[in-house]
Amino acid sequence: MYMLVALNQKNQHVYADKLKTERRTNTKKEEYICPCCQAPVFLKQGKLKQAHFAHYHQTTCQVFSEGETEEHLLGKKLLFEWFVKQGVPCQLEAYLPGLKQRPDLLVWLNSKTPIVIEFQCSSLSSDRMIERTEGYQNNQYEVYWILGSKFKFTQKLTSFQRLFMKKNKTYGYYLYSLDVYQRQLHLISNIHQKKVSQQVACEKTTFKSAGHFSDLFMKQAIEIKMESPFYCRPQETLKKELLQSHLLLNRRRRYQEPEMVAFQKYIYRHGHSLVSLPKEVYLPVENKVAIKTMPHFWKYILLEWLVQKELKTILTKQEIDNQIKRMIDKQQLVFFTMPLVTLNEQIDSLLPFIESLTTQGILEKITKKEWRIKAKPYYYLNEQEKIKDFSGTKTAMEN
Repeated sequence: MYMLVALNQKNQHVYADKLKTERRTNTKKEEYICPCCQAPVFLKQGKLKQAHFAHYHQTTCQVFSEGETEEHLLGKKLLFEWFVKQGVPCQLEAYLPGLKQRPDLLVWLNSKTPIVIEFQCSSLSSDRMIERTEGYQNNQYEVYWILGSKFKFTQKLTSFQRLFMKKNKTYGYYLYSLDVYQRQLHLISNIHQKKVSQQVACEKTTFKSAGHFSDLFMKQAIEIKMESPFYCRPQETLKKELLQSHLLLNRRRRYQEPEMVAFQKYIYRHGHSLVSLPKEVYLPVENKVAIKTMPHFWKYILLEWLVQKELKTILTKQEIDNQIKRMIDKQQLVFFTMPLVTLNEQIDSLLPFIESLTTQGILEKITKKEWRIKAKPYYYLNEQEKIKDFSGTKTAMEN
């Protein structure tokens, strides 16, 4: 039941760390109260532990009822110091009575509503994380979560890490982590899956001091109008990835995974098989880190929707978005639980696939939000034909 901030007799916020220093020269006894429950608290200090306030007796204070690790205490103190050094208004452990929540930091980057920063060092249920996040958002607070050492980013994303990922047009999918003992904040940005595997790639930026630390959050609070990046792969790289994706699909068929079985049943009902699947179903999409559904599955359904339309039909982004929403409603497309990413941002994760259909000649781009159906996907007759085409010796397309 640690806290770094309390109220003095003048109803002013006082910081435990600062009081520890002042007490060396000031012997006057002060009385302090909890800013949340208004009960008396006292200053605890020692040579080993972080100075903090604690309740005198067993308390019913809900806000300060959760124990905190040393990493959490040191981390939010470090973040607080970095903002203060840059002259950014910041409040540590600010209590929000209307929400009955106590974010680690409340920061004013501008004159508008302050942003909330939470430093998460321990496990947290998705329901609890969503509840806290929605509480802030519903009251017009922008919220940023920073992960502790227990959740260090590796080459594979966990469901827990996805809870704290955000997205914008500058950094793509991104998240923050803080190494308290090295005094380093890491921005993990442009997170995307590598080819057909579950491994992810990213860019990493490290902040070792206050520097332009607050700018990192300010840039993301500003809407930057840029087109979502679409990367056109070299032809040889694409061939290799198509073959890898085809082999992966066959391997999953042998293991009879539930989703794979459901996929096979679906395409059989529509008159196709794994052999006949068109090339477009295998096209790689970088932004699939947000999509839980098997990539071949949702691509096939989206293609089938396109196939039903006449050639030269004009498609708008709104029509595509509506089709994607129908797929979501039917559970044909499922996203990972990512409370900090909006539905529209998740839907935009599929746009690189639409762009890839233009490079394959299926669609022709007219404007930023309009496409013309130029050709139909080609459905293969046998395995040999597919392998030959994936190797690049033939263009599988019919007009």
